[in-house]
Amino acid sequence: MILKMNDTHSLLLQQAYMAEFDNPFTFMLVGAAENGFTAEAEDSIKKGADVNGSNKRIIKRPLNLASENGHTEIVRLLINNGANIEDVKSYFLPLESAAKNGHTEIAALLIEHGAKINKTGGFQMSALHLASQNGHNNTVKMLIQKGANVNHIPVKGFEPALMMAARMGHTDVAETLIEVGANIDYQNNQNFSVLETALMSGKTDVAKLLIEKGAKIDGAFMQAYKKNCTEVVDILLNKEIDVKHKDKYGKTLLMIAATCGKTELMSNLIDKGSDIDEKDNEGVTALMSASSIGCLKAVEILIEKKAHVNEKSNDGRSPLMFACSSNLQCKDVIEKLIEHGAYINERNKDGKTALMYASMYGCTGKVEKLIEHGANINERCKEGWTGLMYASQGCTDTVKLLIDKGSDLNIKAINGDTALILATRCEKTEIVEVLLDKGADAKIQGKDGFSARQIAMIHFSSQNILKMFVEKKSVMSTNAVKH
Repeated sequence: MILKMNDTHSLLLQQAYMAEFDNPFTFMLVGAAENGFTAEAEDSIKKGADVNGSNKRIIKRPLNLASENGHTEIVRLLINNGANIEDVKSYFLPLESAAKNGHTEIAALLIEHGAKINKTGGFQMSALHLASQNGHNNTVKMLIQKGANVNHIPVKGFEPALMMAARMGHTDVAETLIEVGANIDYQNNQNFSVLETALMSGKTDVAKLLIEKGAKIDGAFMQAYKKNCTEVVDILLNKEIDVKHKDKYGKTLLMIAATCGKTELMSNLIDKGSDIDEKDNEGVTALMSASSIGCLKAVEILIEKKAHVNEKSNDGRSPLMFACSSNLQCKDVIEKLIEHGAYINERNKDGKTALMYASMYGCTGKVEKLIEHGANINERCKEGWTGLMYASQGCTDTVKLLIDKGSDLNIKAINGDTALILATRCEKTEIVEVLLDKGADAKIQGKDGFSARQIAMIHFSSQNILKMFVEKKSVMSTNAVKH
């Protein structure tokens, strides 16, 4: 930071010699320009200060500092004494410095003396961009009057002034820009429009202005809903929205509403013609989304409208599998899907069934419901795992239920692991005890050639489990029988 001036030249001169200035009067000029001391600035110039000088570390010259801090008379003095208006070595040009701080008179003065209105400094932002971003509407109006390009994009990947104003919530600036032809439907390199950008930033007033001025609303509805901008949502619902519009993830409005469990909105969108079975980029439908959050009402609405209950996502999961792929206890959703024809033992691409997913997440109620409807408890996925194996990694109640319902304790996965080995490796003491009590074979060797007891011996932290093996009188054998 440049040293603040005081009333005595002697102190400034003393400090100048300590700074990185070859000319002490240039240092005096820099301090005077920053702090608005016109007389000192004039005196420094008379004594030989370089009007374009700076120290070797701080590339802020007198004209930049005076423009940035709103010192009009010093700006005029510097210009009259040959200051470089296009100071390309600074991060901000003098005109940009004035514009970003709303110093309209100085900005106009610089333009009058030859500053190029659309030129950019080191930050690649024009005066109009900076004035718009910082909400200086009077400066924006002056720049436009002087010929600033309202749709100027300095370099690829940057954004026009309107998008910056929208993101920051400067409604008056946005209106000014729109009135003179700013592209209201511009999309940035992430494919977000000006309206979507305003909504993502929570700038409701700007969003309302953009809608009023005719901005395309297709993608904006999703952002309004995600950001809970209810006022904007209500406005959009009364307009002709494209219910088939998708965001970059391939999601439609109906999918998003289903994911949030917003049943009233879902009904509204379906009535407007939304495709019930449309899929996103991952092959997920609205019914799958509703099932995954356990929203019975949403599931009922979609089924009533003939949504396909056995449709599959890209990874092969059905709505029933989605309902089982969380720790939410949504037995009523499972019941509803099965009631309308969901295949109980259907597999995904990895060979997993709904029962395996429910077992994995420890949803005992779901597991019980699936078994009631005929789920095969000893079904195996491509890796050879059963529901019991998935549950054995930490879901005690589910393990107990599966065993009571007849799950095979000693089925081996493709790599040789059993439920007991998995529970031991995961150090699930209670589950190990349950499995041993029910007759799990502790002699079977797993993928690394070790039995469950040997694994307990290897892991020091599993001494409680090892003690259990001893108490249960399990026999360790290095030549364990392979099943």
